[in-house]
Amino acid sequence: MGGGVKPTCSSFTHSFSSLTQEERIFIQGAIMQIAQNLMKSLKCEWGQFKIGELFSVKRGKRLIKNDRKRGSIPYYSASNANNGLTDSISNPLFIEQDKIIVSTFGDAYFVAGKFTASDEITILGHTDLNKYNALFIVSVIKKCTLKFQFDCKAFSGKLKQETIFLPINSKKEPDFALMQNFIQNLTQEHTQKLISYYRFLQTNGGGGG
Repeated sequence: MGGGVKPTCSSFTHSFSSLTQEERIFIQGAIMQIAQNLMKSLKCEWGQFKIGELFSVKRGKRLIKNDRKRGSIPYYSASNANNGLTDSISNPLFIEQDKIIVSTFGDAYFVAGKFTASDEITILGHTDLNKYNALFIVSVIKKCTLKFQFDCKAFSGKLKQETIFLPINSKKEPDFALMQNFIQNLTQEHTQKLISYYRFLQTNGGGGG
């Protein structure tokens, strides 16, 4: 590791909040890839959980484009662009907050703050979710959802039955604190390098291959 002062949590939060939406999406995607590669190195016990038993599961509701009114509530649908964010509206059919969303394309993201979503989105909730441990869980979920692509009508029901492996604590419950610390450490370690890399790609034509 290089020298220098390691950024504090407060300085990291400030720098991350100043990023563009595109930069955040790039960094979160990269952090998830790094996490997937390093999860096996975690020295902890893992447990198996059925998604429908661990999370509250809700399917979104379709609101066609002609019926949407412009506003400030983010509207998510099954798009792999912009983490599924396709519109901002003022007339949502429902509102959720701080949840994981999974699309019929097998994409999964954590949405911080209030949002709404189409029927192509399954919404997963848990009282202990935050933006860090959710990123860990999303990394795990993404490994098992691709087989459900395009099966929109049955997607939520099938997803409920899917099982995932997560770190567990002494009570054999998901170790949300461990998952949070793992992602938090990766984020603090890699964010500045990823920002520089992203901006280098944009300056040089966006090529990253």
